Amino acid sequence: MAGLASRALGLLQILIILAVSGCSYVDNRDVARRAPGKPPAKAPGKAGIYHVVKKGENLYRIGKAYGMDHVTLARTNRVADARDIRVGRRLFIPGATRRLPVEIITPIKDPKRSPSRAKAPTRKNSGARAAPSKAARANTRGARRTSAKRSRQGFIWPVKGKITARFDSRHDALNDGIDISAPSGTPVRATLAGQVIYSDRLRGYGNLIIVRHRRGFASVYAYNRRNLVRQGQKVSRRQVIAEVGATGRVTTPHLHFEIRRNNVARDPLFYLP
Repeated sequence: MAGLASRALGLLQILIILAVSGCSYVDNRDVARRAPGKPPAKAPGKAGIYHVVKKGENLYRIGKAYGMDHVTLARTNRVADARDIRVGRRLFIPGATRRLPVEIITPIKDPKRSPSRAKAPTRKNSGARAAPSKAARANTRGARRTSAKRSRQGFIWPVKGKITARFDSRHDALNDGIDISAPSGTPVRATLAGQVIYSDRLRGYGNLIIVRHRRGFASVYAYNRRNLVRQGQKVSRRQVIAEVGATGRVTTPHLHFEIRRNNVARDPLFYLP
């Protein structure tokens, strides 16, 4: 009799365990059906972080900040429509190790500029002279520029060297600044007095520095061999802030240089002497 009671108790315990297990079971296929389009979960062992979309950010800006093509970023996160990126959405960034300030690192699109043509800044909307500078009028590809003089707005050339790539706002050949070739280790000087708001290594750009200036201006210096200033530091015009290098996605030493106003990329040749 005691043995029968013991077997009955054991069978009851087994039934309880099976019932609890059944309640906690979730069919992943059902979850997928209930939440279509939801970003994929992080794959086991796959390095990366989640970036939470903030106001003013889009796939292009986020991808550029993390050194990732926006098409690949959309595919990774199952984004069918790139315009459907709402504030608060979590995007998985493969290979990233930390969250980045996208609003500081990447410029925004100028709503007044045609996507296929770069609009020259004017005295009314930018503080620059309406007519292009001598540098802008000249055929600058291969021309050598110096940092000895300063423009009417106070900017100087950040480095001596040859311009190998010019500003271009077209989507098929986007360049938010100019590229200046110079030997590795050449001093890079602040184009204008200001405060360093970013100084760190960034995928695609190597060692990157961003300096904020008065009147909404900012300047960007990328591919540096070394950054010689830190975030929060105040710098003077002509102060050496970095050394020319090839730490980004480049094979030869040169400086990538940008001028922005209100975080909109402008053609540096309209501001330089």
